[in-house]
Amino acid sequence: MGDRGPGLVGRDREQDWLLAAFDRRRHRAGPPAAVVHGRAGVGVSALLDDLAAVLQHRQLSHEMWWGRSSRGDEVPYAPVAALLQRAPGGAAAWLRDAAHLSGSLADAAPTALLVGLASRLCDAAQAAPLVAVVDGIDALDVSTRRLLMALPALVHDARVLLVFAGRSGGDERAPIDIGSALADELLLTPLRDTDVERVVRRSATDLPDEQVDMIVRVAAGRPGLARQLVSAPDPIESVGALLAGAGPGAAATVNAAAIAGGALTVDILRDALGVGTDVLRAVVTLGAVRVERRATGPPGIELAGVWWAEAARQIEPDVTSLAGALAHRLADLGVGPPALVARLWEHADQGHSAASAHRAAADAAAAEGAIASAAHHLRRAVALDPAGVDAGQLVRAARLSLASADWDEADALARRALGLLERDDVETRIELLVLRYRARFEGGLGDADQPLDDALAELPASGHASVEAMVLDAYRLVFHDPGSARRQVGRAVELAARLDADARATALTAAGVIESLEGDRDLAIAHARAAMAAAVGSADQMVGARAASNHVYVLWRAGRPRDVEREARRELDRLAAMGVPWLGDQLALARAIALTTLGRLDDADQAIIAARAIRASADAGALLDLAEAEIALIRGLRALGEQIIEAIAQGPSVADPTVSVELSLRRAELELARNDRARAARAALDGLAAAPASDDLGRARLLVTALRAGADVAEGDWPGPSGAEVAALLAEASALRAPSGEAFRGAASEWAAVPGPIAELRCLLDAAVVERSLADVEAVVARATELGAAQLAEEASAAWRALGGRRVPRRATGLLTERETEVLTLVARGLTNKDVAAELGISPKTVAVHLERCLAKLGASTRGAAVHEARRAGVISA
Repeated sequence: MGDRGPGLVGRDREQDWLLAAFDRRRHRAGPPAAVVHGRAGVGVSALLDDLAAVLQHRQLSHEMWWGRSSRGDEVPYAPVAALLQRAPGGAAAWLRDAAHLSGSLADAAPTALLVGLASRLCDAAQAAPLVAVVDGIDALDVSTRRLLMALPALVHDARVLLVFAGRSGGDERAPIDIGSALADELLLTPLRDTDVERVVRRSATDLPDEQVDMIVRVAAGRPGLARQLVSAPDPIESVGALLAGAGPGAAATVNAAAIAGGALTVDILRDALGVGTDVLRAVVTLGAVRVERRATGPPGIELAGVWWAEAARQIEPDVTSLAGALAHRLADLGVGPPALVARLWEHADQGHSAASAHRAAADAAAAEGAIASAAHHLRRAVALDPAGVDAGQLVRAARLSLASADWDEADALARRALGLLERDDVETRIELLVLRYRARFEGGLGDADQPLDDALAELPASGHASVEAMVLDAYRLVFHDPGSARRQVGRAVELAARLDADARATALTAAGVIESLEGDRDLAIAHARAAMAAAVGSADQMVGARAASNHVYVLWRAGRPRDVEREARRELDRLAAMGVPWLGDQLALARAIALTTLGRLDDADQAIIAARAIRASADAGALLDLAEAEIALIRGLRALGEQIIEAIAQGPSVADPTVSVELSLRRAELELARNDRARAARAALDGLAAAPASDDLGRARLLVTALRAGADVAEGDWPGPSGAEVAALLAEASALRAPSGEAFRGAASEWAAVPGPIAELRCLLDAAVVERSLADVEAVVARATELGAAQLAEEASAAWRALGGRRVPRRATGLLTERETEVLTLVARGLTNKDVAAELGISPKTVAVHLERCLAKLGASTRGAAVHEARRAGVISA
């Protein structure tokens, strides 16, 4: 529509709609009336005020007449009288004409008023197109409504646009119905939070961030309410004043909605609290609660916004009695889920009743597969009714807490249960000791070995817990005593064969992992598949998740990143559908690593973001951080990589052998990126010395890094060729020991078979340098840039110059992600990080990370240089 002029935040579409309606009417086309409506405070009146400013800004010839109705009006036709203030003779002449006609024609007064109004509007429109606004139509009296509803038909042929504005009715219906032939309808929906924040900050530039956030949440998309709160001396107190002004019982209604959830209905509200529908209507208008209609049953009352805290302050002494009244009423009616009943009893300070309801809620949650919820409810039952707790309840609570990754809670509950066990209950004792070991190990709590040692001291025993104890011992032994680990897992498999599918899945899973570490990849995969088959019929979600996780681990050890990515993604989707995504922490890690190997760095970024949403065990969390560090170094983000590396080095997970190997590798890669070959060699050799003999993949990666740093590693210390990735690494190591174009191209072919495109490119660069082929070096620069491997592209560019070539042209097109392009486009418009964050709905910290990646990918040192390079390459428009 061209230059918009003043404009309202977030209302471009609506303003264009009104302008189009005006344009049609000034050419005597389209419906003569428009109905504009929305929730209270959503900005209907402000939109119409802005229409006048836009028309004037565009210098469009027009007249605009206003008439507003108030809910306090007692005189009929008040908005019509306001409309006629600019007509010749004003409202008085209009009334005199009506009186004269009604004196000569019986019962003609309404018709006379209507004709008089229509003729004055049409006369005014002869000079310039006329917009006649009647605001507040939802508050019109019956006689005024009838008069105005008949008006559109009489002005149809004049250059008049009638705009009827007001609050929406129920279900977002228009407050009046003129008929589709005579009117267009515009519904104003709430603004996005980012737009409301812009409204707030425009109105008060110095308001503290916490008050801005509070106003945005309370406003719930309504700029009118936001402006009202901004203009108040104390916005926080104004929230309370708004609630208090809704009438007695308003605060109780909000609290009831908060603590009773969707089970609260209008009938329950009235019976339990004595709150009338007028108060309910007032708090709904405020937006403090909303009425949700359902397919069956009466409408429910839901809490909205951030009103509960203020409501609680207003009625704090009565919260207990309020909760008790609601609990009794729900019990009488037999409605409401057990979780709600439990919460109400807690608010009513009825511990025993609350504990009983929490146990019922745990049963209901577990039946639906909601493990975290079940664990939470059992823990609450234990806390609220300690005298009624027995060992069985504690064991169940501990199991569910471990399954939901609440490691501290699981350890504490298991320790407490051990104190209540019967002395001859050996199998349960072993289970609890194993549970404590898992909780302490996976949660990084320290001192994990003692519970497992105590469990092993109870053997021989013949139950499932004994199998798990032997399996965990085998995992613990494999890095420093692989022979004993194999024997222990063999005993576990033998015992499991006499038990159930869960035990077989657990034992075969461990057998697969240990064989993969010991080098028999085919046997490892066979064990892993057998474990998956055994786990199919298991009712224990953890058994299936561990089997799937270790199957993926075996595939990773076999150097099959495509299979790893596919299987991990499929299993993660399955766990998410089951409502237990946290059981996939190792799977999420494996997927991120596989995507990095495959050179899909943007996908790896997204996989890491998704994995961050999963509460991971301590070792998985540390390895995920190191995977992020690897991607940062590949992208050339050395500062970010160093920051992550140093954080891991100071944490407790560094004691884990796998974490230690990866940490040494990242340190060496960082020093190579800095071109400090001596420190890189030292870090890689230290890692090799500490790496377990069975970790052939980690040792092979450290070997290649050490050789690239110029270290000399005797071939007798090299790992054996096991798996496609290790074979590619060993081919690369051989080429580094005896450099030739043929050797490096052979290593590149091995990497292509994995596939590992970034490692493949590095070997092709080595071949090009040995053969002094500028064309091949330039091809590496182009392909590395496309992959986002800025560090490799930088090294290839340096090799080009060292071989005598001119500066390699940068190829940035397609390099930036969609989000990075959005960020840089806004930076090019002069926006600050904070402005960009507000525009995109992300945090300023995230904007800074995207910018750092843009700088690295574009080879720029400043924001301005990045914008220049992006424009030159056509990534963003000039």
